[in-house]
Amino acid sequence: MRKLALISAFLLICVLSRSQDFYVSPGYYPADQEMSLEWTPVASSDDIVYGSALPTWWEKNQKGIAVIGIQVASIILDAAGDAVYDMGKELGNSSQMFWGHTLQAAAIGSMGVTMASLVWEGNIWDGVRFGVSYIAMRYAIFDMTYNITRGIDPLYADGIKAKMPPGGRAFTQTIMFGFSISFNICEF
Repeated sequence: MRKLALISAFLLICVLSRSQDFYVSPGYYPADQEMSLEWTPVASSDDIVYGSALPTWWEKNQKGIAVIGIQVASIILDAAGDAVYDMGKELGNSSQMFWGHTLQAAAIGSMGVTMASLVWEGNIWDGVRFGVSYIAMRYAIFDMTYNITRGIDPLYADGIKAKMPPGGRAFTQTIMFGFSISFNICEF
């Protein structure tokens, strides 16, 4: 658990270190903003605006953060919908199956809206970048969300993932989660 926390902290530091505006020198002005050598009187102290002339980290990375949020929400909705559908199928409850399909449709719809409005700028590589980060995020959080919704052990796995030790699975899921977040912030 300690290694997982250290790796997560390292990945977060790597992502945050990509931002270039941790410090702005007092005399810095962007190229598009001219410096005026004339003195202009200020009517009141309320007109003075203090702050950096550069955009903040949040302003520069809003698109990537929005893509991360939509991907996580879409994957959680899909995993929960899949689990609710499976529980309804096992119990023969058509109402649960309906709500499972509804959650899955909401997941697909939110992903489609993200691609159309936030990411797609007419370039095929926009879709490829979104797909790569989505696959990494899905690998990281889908199974855990599914298991929690079903009420079973969050680390339970079947198929190929079952052959890996739980620590190895958690490690690869953490790496993929960090990769997806940093990839989205750097690329979008």
